[in-house]
Amino acid sequence: MVKLTSAIPLIIFLAFISINFNCLNRSLPKNPYPFSVVIIIEENNIPHGQASGFIYNNEKGLIATAGHVIEEGKKPGHSFKVLIDDHQYEALALWKHQTAEIGLLQIKKLETTFFNNSLPQTLFSTTLPAVGDSLTLIGFKPIDLESNYCLPQKVYAYQICQQEIPLVIELVDARSRDISLPMAIEEMQELIRLKKENPDLNYEDIFYTKHLVANPVNRDFGAKNGGLSGGVLIDRQGLARAIFWGDNGKRYGFVSLREIPQKYQPQN
Repeated sequence: MVKLTSAIPLIIFLAFISINFNCLNRSLPKNPYPFSVVIIIEENNIPHGQASGFIYNNEKGLIATAGHVIEEGKKPGHSFKVLIDDHQYEALALWKHQTAEIGLLQIKKLETTFFNNSLPQTLFSTTLPAVGDSLTLIGFKPIDLESNYCLPQKVYAYQICQQEIPLVIELVDARSRDISLPMAIEEMQELIRLKKENPDLNYEDIFYTKHLVANPVNRDFGAKNGGLSGGVLIDRQGLARAIFWGDNGKRYGFVSLREIPQKYQPQN
C-alpha cells in the first residue's frame, strides 16, 4: 500500500493529509452539512493526519470513509477521533472492503441522544449515478493547501475548512486502466508478483474494478486535495452516493455506497 503523506509521487493521489494540529481542543463552528465529519488520526495520542467522512448510520455511530484512512489508523500506536461540530469522539475501525477504497469507523462511546436528536440520518442511495450526472463532493482540507475555495466562514479553529466541489460523472464501473495508465501498470506488476506465489489469483481478487470517476466542473479544484479522502459525493437531491478516495488532478475516484454490507445500513 502507498504510504499516506501530503505529497505522494504517483499519478493517483490518495487524498489523506499528514499535518500538525495546534488547536485540537478548541471548539468548532456549526457544520453546514451535519452528516459530513472531520476524521483525525492520532499517533501515540498526538494528531498525525486528517481525513473526511460522513455519518452513515447515526443509531450505531457508523462513519463511512476511504479504505486507506482505515488502514492508516490501524497502524501500531495510531487511533481515530471523529469531530462533529464541537463534539469529539474516539472511534475504532469496524470494517474495510477487501479491494475497494471504502470502510467504516464506529464511535466508541456513542451519545445516542446527541446522534439521534441533533443530527439527521444521512439519506443515501446505493444505485449508481449515470454518466453526465452532476454531483458535489463534500469534505474537509487544511486551508494551507488551497484556501481560495473554502466555504465562507467555515474555517475551523485549527485551520481546516469545509469544501464543496461540483463534479460531473465521466465513468461508471471503471477499472484502474480507465483512470490512470501508471496506476494500471503498477497493479499489473503487483498481480504478476502475487501470482508467482498463488497462480490461481485473478485480477478481481486483488483490485477493485467498479470505480466511479468524475471530472471537476472548475479545473482549479484539481490542485491539492489532501484531507478530502473519505469525503461524500452527494447528488442534487441531497442523497449520499459514494466515497472519495483520491484523484490525479483531473479525474476524481469514488467507490459507490453499494459496497457497504447491508447489515450496517440504518434500519429506518
